[in-house]
Amino acid sequence: METKLLIPRQPYQILLSEQYLKKVVLDYGISHFYECCISDGVSEIPTSVPDGCIDVMFYWNKDLSEMGADVIGTPLRPHAIGVHVGCHYFGVRFLPGEPFVFEPLAFSELIERTVPLSDTAENRLLIEKIATAQNFEARIEVFMKMYLPKYITVCGNAAVESMNRQMIKGILEKKGNVKIGDLAWDMGYSERYASRVFAENNGITPKKFCRIIRFQNALQEIEEQGSKSYCFRDFEEIGYYDEAHLIHDFKEFCGQSPVKFINEIIREKTERLKIL
Repeated sequence: METKLLIPRQPYQILLSEQYLKKVVLDYGISHFYECCISDGVSEIPTSVPDGCIDVMFYWNKDLSEMGADVIGTPLRPHAIGVHVGCHYFGVRFLPGEPFVFEPLAFSELIERTVPLSDTAENRLLIEKIATAQNFEARIEVFMKMYLPKYITVCGNAAVESMNRQMIKGILEKKGNVKIGDLAWDMGYSERYASRVFAENNGITPKKFCRIIRFQNALQEIEEQGSKSYCFRDFEEIGYYDEAHLIHDFKEFCGQSPVKFINEIIREKTERLKIL
């Protein structure tokens, strides 16, 4: 299986959209941008799956009488995420483990939480500009103009990566299939110390983060195959040592088996998703 970068998935989000636009970045701490109009009458995404990411979802209705933005942390198990009925959405999914640079909210504080973007003059202006921009590409440009200076200040000037960021990078490079002791040894720390620092920064253990990243890589493999069947050999490189292992993680993280996931998701996703 060829090496590819992870683009974290929330497949059930696509199913509730009339159309779903997506633009992959994989730089500046951003995984990708997306835009969708949630179908009429939908008040929640019934299944949000663990992805190790923070999202910001901007929303507005047709007459702009309602607009705002929510910051959404990663779930640790499948659960529902509320949406604003009748609103259009523009979202930013940050890379797994990436800190939130808009305001002093730690990654660990956002796990399994949805909070409004803080009500500052700068954020209100950003929300308004995104809601009134002409199209998806214009909204991306508006966001990046405000985001990049913050990202460079917080993350871009570090001469040496922190241990936490090095561990996240190592886990992503190995698709979650790595021993924490090996990562810690390579950085000159004990496994116990590295695990403690990681948990303090991210609110979950590095082993749990590895499982989430491995699961997301499996999702990516299944979706890119675009098939209603799968071969277990495709997942051995990710670190699933047998089919029961794969099925166990799918049931824990998305509530169903890989076969059921494929049957429910793949056809509908293909019809709605447009990658720019």
